[in-house]
Amino acid sequence: MKRRISWNKKVKPAASRTTSPKRSVKTPVRRASGLKPRIKQSNAFELQVFRLVNMERTSRGIPALTLNSTLAELARLKSTDMRDNNYFGHNSPLYGSPQQMLDRFGVEWRASAENIAAGPTTPEEVVRVWMNSTGHRANILDRRFTDTGVGYVAGNPTSEYRTYWTQLFIQRP
Repeated sequence: MKRRISWNKKVKPAASRTTSPKRSVKTPVRRASGLKPRIKQSNAFELQVFRLVNMERTSRGIPALTLNSTLAELARLKSTDMRDNNYFGHNSPLYGSPQQMLDRFGVEWRASAENIAAGPTTPEEVVRVWMNSTGHRANILDRRFTDTGVGYVAGNPTSEYRTYWTQLFIQRP
């Protein structure tokens, strides 16, 4: 069974944080397809990853993350994008880098990171894989992050992997 993982982390430069115009998470921003993301409830796999990640954090005295529905929808869009466009990476041909995607959809952030995986079939497996990777583990245990969203999609007959996972993290400004 094929499995891949990758991580990405970014902190906005101080000048960028103070001079950029404030955007509200509720500001309508159009997707490449011309539609706003639809906020829908996380599925059971996504919620279990959220719970497991918070168990890892709180067992080490790190505050639990808040489940952010906008981040969850963006994470799901990213997982769907990787599946549908048959790639595995942080830079989407449709949305750009994780930070560009957050900006494009009007998410305010001071620091952000993204964990991605392809192949793990359960929430427990994907969290175990991430916790055994230095970069992913650092993102999960980073005290700066306040919010997260998890996106999971199953592969399809033409995709390279059976599953696609994305977890976005932000520190609110």
